[in-house]
Amino acid sequence: MVILALAALAAYVVTREPAGSTAAAAIPCSGQEMSAEHIHAHLQVYVRGQQRVVPANIGIRPTCLFWLHTHDATGLIHVEAGAGGTYTLGQFFTVWGQPLGTTELLEERAGVGEEVRVLVDGQPNVGDPRSVPLRSHEEIVLELGPPYPPPAAFAFPPGT
Repeated sequence: MVILALAALAAYVVTREPAGSTAAAAIPCSGQEMSAEHIHAHLQVYVRGQQRVVPANIGIRPTCLFWLHTHDATGLIHVEAGAGGTYTLGQFFTVWGQPLGTTELLEERAGVGEEVRVLVDGQPNVGDPRSVPLRSHEEIVLELGPPYPPPAAFAFPPGT
């Protein structure tokens, strides 16, 4: 009896929505990959000069797959949606369960003389980083700093 209760609790913990639920992100979680909208964008994150890993399996649960997700730890964001539209970096961070704003990145807050900078294809993007659209083959760099190191080179895999 105790084993069954523990198994049920473990299943609940693994399958529940992350902090900042999919409802908050307005991103469905489907039983399979969807193909109405299928694009890939690349994300690099730096905090005070140190690159942070964008983990594998963001948005992947045992019973469903969020329309915004990762498969590996390369920073490649998959948008595999059942409906066309504009999907944003903020929605991805909500699915991830991590904060993102003009003064915070991951679980770090900007201190005196620091800021969150956004580069899209090497060009500065002004405004709320949450509003950055995810577009096919765009390179998105988030930096909380200074320092602001040059981003690492990335080549999109064939077929993406």
